[in-house]
Amino acid sequence: MDDARLSPGLVFVGRYRIPAGRADEWRSAIREMTAFVEANLPDVIAFDAYLSEDGTEGTSIHLHRDAASFERYLATAATRIGRGTQIVDVVRIDLYGTPTSDVVDRMRGMGTWPVGVHAHVNGLGRSPDA
Repeated sequence: MDDARLSPGLVFVGRYRIPAGRADEWRSAIREMTAFVEANLPDVIAFDAYLSEDGTEGTSIHLHRDAASFERYLATAATRIGRGTQIVDVVRIDLYGTPTSDVVDRMRGMGTWPVGVHAHVNGLGRSPDA
């Protein structure tokens, strides 16, 4: 089997603190961003967001085909990402896989929050249609 097909790609996990009264604004911004990603970035495999029961914590998880897909996402959605960081307090960003050093530097330069990089060690991937 081709090793490229076994690659987990690049996973982005963002954790956010949502200020009181801004959960609906965050929901709306995420819906807009999801529609933007769907229309403009076909190589993004998954783009999901989650909100805690009390509306004070949000998490976004993206699965990118590869590091280049994530770089295109950052370049294409830059202004939208900036607006989103004005709604929430970013707690932490984690990248799983092998991002380029430019991407890591860019993510670390976007704010004061920690950015973790986690190398893939092992795993299993299946198509949901299988």
